[in-house]
Amino acid sequence: MNRLVPIWICMLLALSGCSQPEQNQQPATKSITSEPAPIKLTPDQMRRAGLVAETAVVRNLAENIEVAATVQPDETLTMPVSSLVPGRAEQVFVRLGDSVSQGQILARIRSDDVGSIQTDFLQRLLEQRADARQRLLELRAEAKQLATKAEFLQKQYQRKKFLVENKIGSKAELEATQSELLQAESALEAAQAKEKSALEATAAKERALFITSKEKLKLHGLPESEIDRVAKQNTVKSIFEIRAPKSGLITSRDIDPGETTDANRHLFVITDLSRIWMVGQIFEKDVSRLLLQMPVICAVDSYPDRRFTGHLDYLGSKLDPQTRTLPIRASVVNSDYKLRPDMFGQISIRVGIIHTLAVSRKALQKIGETPIVYVQSGANTFTERKVVTGLIVGEQIQIISGLTTGELVVTEGSIHLLGTSLQHLKQ
Repeated sequence: MNRLVPIWICMLLALSGCSQPEQNQQPATKSITSEPAPIKLTPDQMRRAGLVAETAVVRNLAENIEVAATVQPDETLTMPVSSLVPGRAEQVFVRLGDSVSQGQILARIRSDDVGSIQTDFLQRLLEQRADARQRLLELRAEAKQLATKAEFLQKQYQRKKFLVENKIGSKAELEATQSELLQAESALEAAQAKEKSALEATAAKERALFITSKEKLKLHGLPESEIDRVAKQNTVKSIFEIRAPKSGLITSRDIDPGETTDANRHLFVITDLSRIWMVGQIFEKDVSRLLLQMPVICAVDSYPDRRFTGHLDYLGSKLDPQTRTLPIRASVVNSDYKLRPDMFGQISIRVGIIHTLAVSRKALQKIGETPIVYVQSGANTFTERKVVTGLIVGEQIQIISGLTTGELVVTEGSIHLLGTSLQHLKQ
C-alpha cells in the first residue's frame, strides 16, 4: 500500500527548491585550512626533479657537546733555544714560522770571550808541553849515558871476573870495577825515576790546566768537549753554531744579525706541532657530563671538510664567575701539520647515545624559521609537514615531532617541492 506524502511536506520541498538558485548566486569562498594542499606531480615532473625518498626510522645517534675552541701549541712539545755563549750574532738562518729539522743550524754567534779562553788555554798547554818535552829530552839523554856506562862496566866486570877465576887477574881490580858498576846502575835507576816523575808532573799540570779551562767554559755554557777539541786540533774557535735540538716550527725569534746576546738568553722557540691543544670553555650545565680521556673530534674553520681526533686531557679547576664557563683542553693529533696556533675551530665531545627518530639532513627545508619536510603520501603525491628537530649528528637530524616511524620522507629534490609549494601560495 502506497503511503501518501503529507501536503505540508510537499510545500516545504517546493519552498526549498525555489530558494536554491539564490544561494548559488552568492560568491564562492575559499576554505582556509592550516595545512597546505598536497602537491601532485606527473611522472615526468618527478623524474625531472630527481625525487628520492627514504623511510623515517629510529636510529642510534651520538649525543655530542659542541664547544668553540682555538688551536694552541702543546707546551710540553715547546722548547726554547738559547745561546751557549755571550757574543754577537754573525748570521741568522731562520725566520718566524719556518719549519726546521733536528740538528739544523739556526744561527752563528761570534764570542771573543770564549775565543780568549781557548787561546789562553792552548798557549799555556803548548808551553807546558814544550817545557816538558825539553826536560824529558835532557833526562833521557842523561839516562842513556848512564845506561851506556853501566853496560861498559858490566862488560869490564865480567872480563875481570873471568881473569880472577882463572887466577890471572887481580881480585882488587875486580872489586873496584864491581863498585863502579853498582854506582852506575844506581845512577841509572835515579835518572829513570826522574824521568817517570817528570812525566807524572807534566800530566798533573795538564790535568789542572784542562780542569781550570773547562770550568771557565762551563760558565759560558759550553761543554767540556770543547776544550778537548782545542787540545786535539790545536785550533781556537770563536764562532759557534746554534742548532735545532728538535724538529718543529719556529714560533719565536729574538735575535737579528749584528745583535749582541748573553749566554742562556732565549733566542728561538721551537714548537713541535705533531700534537696540539684545542682550548675552549664549556658551560656550567654540561660540566658534570665530562670526564678526562673522553674521545673528541675537532674541526677548524680553515679546513671545514677535515676532522681531527684526540681526547680531553684537562678540565679547569675554577669556573669563570662572569661567563659561568669552565676551561677545557683537548690533545689532538696533527700528523700532517695542518693545524696552526690561533686557528678557530670546534671541539665535539661524545657524551652519550640516544635512540630516536631521525632522517637525512637533506630532507629538511625551511619556510621562514619553520623547519619542514615533504612526506610521500601517494605514488605522485607529497604533503608538506612541519617538524620539530633536535640533535644534528653528521648527516642525520633528530625529529622530535611531526613525523612517525615508517613514513616516506623526500631527501633528494625536496628543494623542488618547496619551490612548487611557494608557487601555489602565491596563486
